[in-house]
Amino acid sequence: MERIVVDAAKGGFRLVDEFKEFAIKGNAIDLAVGVVIREEGRLRA
Repeated sequence: MERIVVDAAKGGFRLVDEFKEFAIKGNAIDLAVGVVIREEGRLRA
């Protein structure tokens, strides 16, 4: 397993920013999937 060392003085916060961007995109996708599933259930009821 590789170790990732974050050096803030050399732009290490980029990793944190990339993670935040990934998390936001993931949350948006989860929200979209949830809406589709909810609507599908509502239409079948």
